[in-house]
Amino acid sequence: MRYKPPSSWQKLAFKDAAEVITGSTPSTKEPENYGEYLPFVTPGELDLGEPIIHAETSLSLVGKAKARTVPKDSVLVCCIGSLGKVGITGREVAFNQQINALVFNEKLVCPRYGYHYCRTLKPLLSHMAPSTTVAIVNKSRFQSLEIPLPPREKQRRFGRNFR
Repeated sequence: MRYKPPSSWQKLAFKDAAEVITGSTPSTKEPENYGEYLPFVTPGELDLGEPIIHAETSLSLVGKAKARTVPKDSVLVCCIGSLGKVGITGREVAFNQQINALVFNEKLVCPRYGYHYCRTLKPLLSHMAPSTTVAIVNKSRFQSLEIPLPPREKQRRFGRNFR
């Protein structure tokens, strides 16, 4: 059963609480895109419980210029294939097109609270995905999902208590 927040909490669509960014992959046919400069996150790096600071693959400075990147404390959610796998970044990273990133407006949402809330979305995302060979929740459907907003101090306490 999903957690039901108090009705007094405001709810905002992700698109109103965060910048929502879909990842991209620089061409693997161009070896100069890959190196040791910036972690390139794929679904295999999600759901590991720790902030993401390393990835199996890294981009070069050239590759970074061709990728989409997000800063530290961004929440990554897999929306193609392994629906609902989630991570929070511990540094700037790039990420592939299976992942949507939430760069929360920190005046509205504490990133750690947003991360923990997103960890509850797996059943909802699975339900939203059409019955196809590969489960997909597109960006427009994803960014319309709502996040309940407890008072800021509750968000901060929640983030501190659940690291």
